[in-house]
Order: sequence, then C-alpha cells, then structure tokens
Amino acid sequence: MTEMAEIEVIHLDDESSAQEERADHQVAEVEPEASRRDEILVETEAHRLLEELEAQKIDLEKALLSLLNKQEELVMWRLEMEV
Repeated sequence: MTEMAEIEVIHLDDESSAQEERADHQVAEVEPEASRRDEILVETEAHRLLEELEAQKIDLEKALLSLLNKQEELVMWRLEMEV
C-alpha cells in the first residue's frame, strides 16, 4: 500500500472511531433520560395504585362498620325478644 493510501486508511479509521465515540456518547446521554422517564412512569403508576388501595380500604372500613352496627342491632333485637 502506498503511503498516501495508508494515511487515507488511518484517517478513515480515526473518523470511524470518532463517530463511534460520538454515537456512544449520545446513547449514554439518552439512556439516563429514558430511564428517568420510565422511573417517573413507574412512580406515577405506583402512586395511582396506592391511592386506589387507600380508597378501597376506606370502603372496606365503612362496610365493616356497617356490618358491626347491624350486628349490634340484631343483638339488641334478640335481647328485646327474650324479655
């Protein structure tokens, strides 16, 4: 290979390496952003699910309280019937 051709090959290799480095750098910049977006989506969904569970818990507590009140009414009714 002639000296000029060797210089051209080295120059192309250097350009290729530089392009790879730029591409790697761009990927390295984008990955954390994408990861953070995914993290935010997961946090948002987790928060929504926690709120939903809290609402269900409140509904269950109300239903339990209602059942306890009905049970108390039945006990009082039975006591009245025994008298």
